[in-house]
Amino acid sequence: MCEDGRITKHCLRGEFFNEPTRQCNYCPVGFYCTDGGSVKACSPGATTLQTRATAASDCFCTLPLEMVLVNGTAEGLSVKCRR
Repeated sequence: MCEDGRITKHCLRGEFFNEPTRQCNYCPVGFYCTDGGSVKACSPGATTLQTRATAASDCFCTLPLEMVLVNGTAEGLSVKCRR
C-alpha cells in the first residue's frame, strides 16, 4: 500500500495496474507499458501492432508516414513519425 492509501501491485512488463479494478491489465494498442506499470502513448502517427507492448520501439508508424528511429530513451530506441 502506498503512503496515500492507494493499493498498488507490481505488474509484468506489457501490463499496467488498473486502480479501480485492482487488477493488472494488458497495455492497450497504441501504448506501451514499461517496468513498474507505467503506461506511455506511442508518438503521434504511431501505434503498436498488438496489446502488451513493452517499449517505444514496439511502436510503428501508420501509413503513409515514415519511421525515424531516435536514440536516447530509457527503453532504447524511440519512434517518431513524419510525412
